[in-house]
Amino acid sequence: MDSPSNTPKAKKKTTRQTLEKRIRQLEKECAHLRHENRLITSLLNATEESAILGHPSNAMVLACNRKAAERVGRTVDELVGLSMFDYLPRDLARARKRQGDQAVQSRKPIHFQDTRAGRTYDNTITPVFDDQGRVWALAIYARDITDLLHLSETLQESERRFRILAEQCPNMIFINAGRRILYANPRCEEIMGYERQAFYAPDFDFRALIAPESRELVEKHLKAHLKGRDVNPYECVLLTKDGRRLHVILSTKLVDFGGQQAILGIMTDVTAYRQAQSALKESEKRYRKLINLCPDPVVVLQDHNYRLVNMAFTETFGYTLQDIRKGLSFYNLVQPRDKRAVRKRYQNRLAGKPVSRTFRIDLVAKDGTIIPCETSAALIRHEGRPADLVIIRDISERLQAQEALEKKEAELHAKAESLEQVNTALRVLLKERQRDKADLENRVLSNLTDLVLPYLERLRNTGLNQEQLSFLDILESNLNEIISPFSQKLSSKYLGLTPTEIQVAGLIKAGKTTKEIAALMNLSTKTIEFHRDKIRKKFGIKNTGVNLRTHLLFM
Repeated sequence: MDSPSNTPKAKKKTTRQTLEKRIRQLEKECAHLRHENRLITSLLNATEESAILGHPSNAMVLACNRKAAERVGRTVDELVGLSMFDYLPRDLARARKRQGDQAVQSRKPIHFQDTRAGRTYDNTITPVFDDQGRVWALAIYARDITDLLHLSETLQESERRFRILAEQCPNMIFINAGRRILYANPRCEEIMGYERQAFYAPDFDFRALIAPESRELVEKHLKAHLKGRDVNPYECVLLTKDGRRLHVILSTKLVDFGGQQAILGIMTDVTAYRQAQSALKESEKRYRKLINLCPDPVVVLQDHNYRLVNMAFTETFGYTLQDIRKGLSFYNLVQPRDKRAVRKRYQNRLAGKPVSRTFRIDLVAKDGTIIPCETSAALIRHEGRPADLVIIRDISERLQAQEALEKKEAELHAKAESLEQVNTALRVLLKERQRDKADLENRVLSNLTDLVLPYLERLRNTGLNQEQLSFLDILESNLNEIISPFSQKLSSKYLGLTPTEIQVAGLIKAGKTTKEIAALMNLSTKTIEFHRDKIRKKFGIKNTGVNLRTHLLFM
């Protein structure tokens, strides 16, 4: 008897169960395949590349993603089943067919670029093999690289411009990545003394360029950059190849260079500026020392306030350096009546208008004392801005001395006037004395000439003996010796007259007539008339009507 499991009914049940189990298994596999298909479709549709699976012989589209269908103006369902000759221009379809045949023959991917409708595409055709190694399909991928090419061209142009700017820049420019110098412009070579290949060498340590006192600062900012932080420009000291020290302002920024993070640095050489600044500080130190040695108050005024004063200023006006630091105004020292004039002078000087070199003004000290002063000012620059350099001179002593001098001069003037009056009186007396003396001499000479000498001459003719004549000669000689100085003075008055004419002139001046003179001189009256005429001619009074005796009296 058959067992229950071997009955037809039992066998039928077993077969049905097996079928149901297989169906469930197939359903699971189908669901899994649908899921994988959705995943693959989602993956293909997520890319910006077009993807087509085509038949290797008739170029029929076996499958495609959404991007491929969009590029030819179709849906996925519309594109699948079409030949590329149905949706591509014929020339392009033929080119694709040749490239597909090349991929099949070479059994290797084919890569190429082409342009259509103003867009550039990067294409790859890859053969797909079955289990027997036969090419059963072609996977065609096309990526639109138009924007990428444009970006690349823009980047290349930007890099070209950067290099032009960097190569021509007067500042040092470098790019550092991973503690290596990837780029250095020619200015780095010129200033630092290294060739660029030395900068780029793998074993070149950029820290050798940094002075010891600046290395810690540079390392600190480098670490900040490595953490992605920006760094403000800062000053550091570099060492050139020949050991010179350079002060530079270093400006750095994180950049992308060749796909890696790098530091772009620009170094401005400020060594000359620092040297000038140091020289300026030294000059200012000497300047401050010089003005402090000046015995007169010296100040620097800016915006009407004192910016700098010397010790003489504090001693003269009583203000302290603390008063100056608080902002002491120049107008604190100026009386109200002078403020307008002082302000106008300052404005004119700033405007470049002519201003007198010195200015007389009475300034007020801290304790209220009025101090007469004389100021001299010049326009200078202080801390980069216009300012007034003013020298103030206390002229109190000078005014006192001037007042005393004026008083003394007045006294001397009064004494001089008194002395002048005395001198005038003395000159009058002296003139009178000289006139009296001259009159006396003239009278003596006239008397001797008129009253003595003529009689001596007559006496000579009276028949004197030899001894008497000798005594007469001696007497005449002595008398001539006495009157000789008077005769010389008379001769000087009567310059150009002969001795006889001088004797005649003297007798005329004495009031003698022509007849009396002729008798005294033992000459004829005609001879005396002749001499009178010659004297008038020599004195220039001939035919003028001037009396000869009157003329002689006023000589």
